[in-house]
Formats: sequence, C-alpha cells, structure tokens
Amino acid sequence: NLKRKYISRKFWWFMSSRYKHFLFVLLSVFFLWGCGGNGDGDSDETPEEEPTIQELAMPDLLAVWRIEPKNGVSVDGQDVTAEYAGFTLTMDQTTYNTTNGANLFDAVGTWQWVASDTDLIMDFSDGKRINIQTLTSSQLVLNFQFAGAGGARAGIAGSYVLNLSK
Repeated sequence: NLKRKYISRKFWWFMSSRYKHFLFVLLSVFFLWGCGGNGDGDSDETPEEEPTIQELAMPDLLAVWRIEPKNGVSVDGQDVTAEYAGFTLTMDQTTYNTTNGANLFDAVGTWQWVASDTDLIMDFSDGKRINIQTLTSSQLVLNFQFAGAGGARAGIAGSYVLNLSK
C-alpha cells in the first residue's frame, strides 16, 4: 500500500512535469503565432510602400498656374513673357487646359508622368516632354524644348522656361 502511494506520487509528479513542459511549449507556439511572425522575423503583413516623388508632387501640382509678370516665359534665355500675356495652365489628374498659349500649347490635352525615381518629368499629349525644375505650393518652374510651330505669334523654337505661380 505504501509502495503504491509512492509510485502514485512519483507518477503524478512526473506527469505534472511533462504537462508543464508541454504547456510551456504550447503557449510559446501560440505566442509566436499571435505575433504575426512566421519564424524568420518576417511579418505576414506587407509593409506600406513609400510614396513616389510623383505622388508627393500631386497636391502642389494640381492647380491653376499663371505666368510671372517678369521673366515668366523665356526662350533660350530671352524674356518673351509679353507674347504670352494672360497665359494660364490648369493641371488636373491626367488632363491640362491652357489659355493664351499661342502655338506653344494645345488648349486642352492629357499628360502622364515619365517613370523616374528622382525627377519630375511629364509627357504631354502634344508631344512635349516637360521637366519640372521647381515645384512648391505657390511656384512651378517648367523647362522643355519646343521645335516651333510657325505662325506670326509666339511659338518660336528653342529651350523654354516657364515661371508660374498660383
């Protein structure tokens, strides 16, 4: 009878010890699983991607832009702002509208970003590739080459810089 109690206690102690280890391992597995890890430090969730330079520029770009009164438009370094009096450029998500653009811009067109990690470059539907040199909440400076469209008013060939403000 005494031997039976001794074996019984030893058995229960042994079982309790195994049970404790099993419980510890089981809880550890649930803890690690609950953390979202898959064992190699990676999370099951995909991290949010950093916004591109183009995505960051959109809030400032989408607006109605007007030429600066002095040196608002230059061709090969020569001020031709007077040829574009009243010029405006309205930028929307994928379209643009201009007023008083003479032969330089279509009155209405579309545009899209050129893929770049470091520069803001747009392709306009009229064939122009336009570089944004400066973009703030109140200033936009554009640079592009224009082959010329003939005619008596504006639109001469050369390297254009447009200084625009809201």
